[in-house]
Amino acid sequence: MKKLLSLYALLWLTVSGYGQGIQNVKIRQMPKPGPFLYNVSTIRDITTYPLTTAGLNSFTAAASSGAFSLTVNCPCGDIAVIPAGTKPPLVPPCATNCTSAPSWGSSWYDYDGTTLTIRATGDDMVLRFERQDGQPISTINPDNVHIDHIQFFGHATINGVYQWQANFTNAPPLKLTYKRVSDNATFVKLLTPANGANNVNLFLANSGGGSGCDYNLVVNSPSVSCGASTTLTAVASGTAATGLTYSWSSGQTTPSIVITAPSSNGSYGYTVTTSKAGCSPKSSTGTVSVSGCVVQPGTVDFVSQTDEGWINSDATDLKFIENSVIKIGFRRSVGATLCYAAFKSTSRNLINDYQVDDARFDDPLGRYQKVFSDKGRQAMLAGSIYWTPGSGWQVVPGKNTNQYGFDTGGNVVQGGSLGNYYDESQIVASRIYTHPKYGQMFYAKIRPRVWAVPDEFVDIYEECWVWLQGETSTIGYYARQIVGPGIINPQMKYEGRSQELPCVYAIAPLTYQRMADANATPWTNAPTVDRFKYGFSANNNFTKAYATPECWASLSEGADGVTLALYTPGIDRGDGVRVGLNSRFNMGQFVGVFGDWKDNACSYANANQFQNYDNPGIYENSGYLVMASSLADARSKINALPRPDQTFDFSYTDDNHRWWNLDCRLKKESGLWNCYIGDTKTDNNVTSAHGQFISPYGAWDASQIHTIEFDMAVTGISALWVEWYAPGEENDITKQHRKAITLTGDGVRRTYSFSTSDPAWTGTIATIGLRAIRDDGSQGALPITNGGKIIPYRIRKVN
Repeated sequence: MKKLLSLYALLWLTVSGYGQGIQNVKIRQMPKPGPFLYNVSTIRDITTYPLTTAGLNSFTAAASSGAFSLTVNCPCGDIAVIPAGTKPPLVPPCATNCTSAPSWGSSWYDYDGTTLTIRATGDDMVLRFERQDGQPISTINPDNVHIDHIQFFGHATINGVYQWQANFTNAPPLKLTYKRVSDNATFVKLLTPANGANNVNLFLANSGGGSGCDYNLVVNSPSVSCGASTTLTAVASGTAATGLTYSWSSGQTTPSIVITAPSSNGSYGYTVTTSKAGCSPKSSTGTVSVSGCVVQPGTVDFVSQTDEGWINSDATDLKFIENSVIKIGFRRSVGATLCYAAFKSTSRNLINDYQVDDARFDDPLGRYQKVFSDKGRQAMLAGSIYWTPGSGWQVVPGKNTNQYGFDTGGNVVQGGSLGNYYDESQIVASRIYTHPKYGQMFYAKIRPRVWAVPDEFVDIYEECWVWLQGETSTIGYYARQIVGPGIINPQMKYEGRSQELPCVYAIAPLTYQRMADANATPWTNAPTVDRFKYGFSANNNFTKAYATPECWASLSEGADGVTLALYTPGIDRGDGVRVGLNSRFNMGQFVGVFGDWKDNACSYANANQFQNYDNPGIYENSGYLVMASSLADARSKINALPRPDQTFDFSYTDDNHRWWNLDCRLKKESGLWNCYIGDTKTDNNVTSAHGQFISPYGAWDASQIHTIEFDMAVTGISALWVEWYAPGEENDITKQHRKAITLTGDGVRRTYSFSTSDPAWTGTIATIGLRAIRDDGSQGALPITNGGKIIPYRIRKVN
């Protein structure tokens, strides 16, 4: 039976900017999957054989039939070529009587993908550079050295260190021939630049001959992905760089070592020490910079605790933590919400904690006789979160409850439901313990009730950690929202949904509601804007949302009285990642909404960020609640805390990216986030396609963001608007600015670079996003295919 050969492409592929690239393939014996025989490489033209399954199948069929010239990586270090028109043989056409690499060249180089380090022995030697694909090569280097594919370069003994940068076009895979002049002995190595780098740096260093102790020692400092392998090389140079022994801090004893990058982002030092008889040891440190590690949210500083029971409390229903300045308490019967916060000097509770379950059963809103009670009106640091409705139900998945509520879907509340149900949220675990960084810490895990529905839970849990900032009157918090697989939402509506993350219900006298003015320069004792809304009616008790450049909102008793301030700059969760940045707040005053609330009246501040909770996953928020004697005192305490996070780097490999959707669907499918930004939507018989994918609300300094990099796959879209907003009141079109970005809508992952150079890119940026405006004749329209989508991988500022 005749044996046939076939090619199977490896997953790794390097493609140049000219529509073709070197495809590494493996020779295997038929039938599939036959044994591996040897490696070859050839050129794959992706315009003829695109990067699709069909394109790959066509390419492998053509290569198997001998359509291309194949380059064989032979075990002797040389290469052989199987010419076009010849099917790959069972045995590679390499020399069978080759010897091992000559002793003078067996360890002559190290190559990490961008840097080639060659160690000479003091012999005269020459080098020749060729492209592996046989195409001509010619370049003039910065020191005016001419390199081509024909001539050998150099003819001298290498002493000390000699360096130049070889600018090879598109960094092609290279064949390097190293020849010793004395006997013309040669040694060949194949070099493949990593990641299509345009420059290949070549270092020539003497490692032979000489005596004494005068030599230099350096170690390279690579940047690698999380958990990847990389090479560290110690290069000793100078006439005395001979007879050295090497000792690395990681235990290895060779000049070059291969290490596996740590699984946490950061910079890690590796020190090598060289020793030589009669000389003092010398040391040099290389730094490995690690990025791309995904850490389970909060697993560093915020670790889930076991339940200790509801003990260590001054009363049956309350647990307290305290310092020398303030005392705060958490109530079991309202989902471990913060129900008590008082200065020890006054013992006056500044949090609404009115607990009356006495509305009539036939009058759940308490409009006529008794006081209405809502178990969510405390300080809910774990949050009150909403998801958008699907088809056939409104507030509970799979059920049409026929309850009044929100046209944007369901709502779970840390505190519990409202009268007449008074359903308590379930405390799964709680504990007061000593945290190694923050000291006394309160922890709770809650299964929150669905608001306005009797006796209902959904597949959502919340966790919160609360602590006191040393001996101050500042309260810190970190919270997780865990949305389980039971929240499966077809997203029949596409409204963006603002959340309460968190919401604080203070006592009613704190009626002065202020933030830093949107038009002010932040952190310069900026003037404030008064958000109090006079003349509240039964249906008009909230102000519009407002984005502030300093990320805080305050409730004060009078112009200069006692103050509670909510500050959300983002907190480092312990792994270098800050979470919880928010600059969008909503304020309110609950008086006369459901009747005469003489006791349950309260002032309200809400970190009113937008976020999508329609997809299972883990989400986070954090911040500070500052207790102060006045607004000036509150601002002083805020100034002592970290300023708002300026990172602007969002990865979509986890759930906590916090970007949100408006007028389109955002769904996690096959592990990838899909934003159907080209969706159409019909309101009042008007169909439009104005989908948006928008960042969290923050307070980014425009002068620090010059280029934004969008790493994403785009389908059915050739252009989008990059849109940004300055701080201010919601729906203020004077704060809205945009600039087009051209895209390739073939579904292939690419990196798009966006320059922020624009007269309107100035001051503080509150939010940045992508907007689709379908070509329907509307102003500012761009060509959007209905149903077009983006799959984001990473969006970040690069400079």
